[in-house]
Amino acid sequence: MVGLRFVLVTLVCHARHLSPRTCSGVAILARHSEAASNATNVVAGREEVMVLLGVNRAWKMNQEKVDVDLAERVVMTPFTAKRLAIMLGATLKAYEAKYGKIEIGIPEGNKG
Repeated sequence: MVGLRFVLVTLVCHARHLSPRTCSGVAILARHSEAASNATNVVAGREEVMVLLGVNRAWKMNQEKVDVDLAERVVMTPFTAKRLAIMLGATLKAYEAKYGKIEIGIPEGNKG
């Protein structure tokens, strides 16, 4: 939960254009729920970015039809999405430095 609070405080501080030093008194009240996800999609319009998280019930590769149970839909501004992308990138970089490269089957030149 400490990690979640840190991320929330960081997002609030950035949204308010405050440095961590001047933002240390921000109080965050968060409700926490857990949902597993092994399927994701991201869609965006001019004013919002939507992250869809779900559970893929198909365990065989290359199936014609895949049923995904949508677990969560997270809607945010493009600015918040950009900050989240930066934090996710930094987190994955640290993870790979500690545990090794994550291979997901996409050639380096094709990554978005």
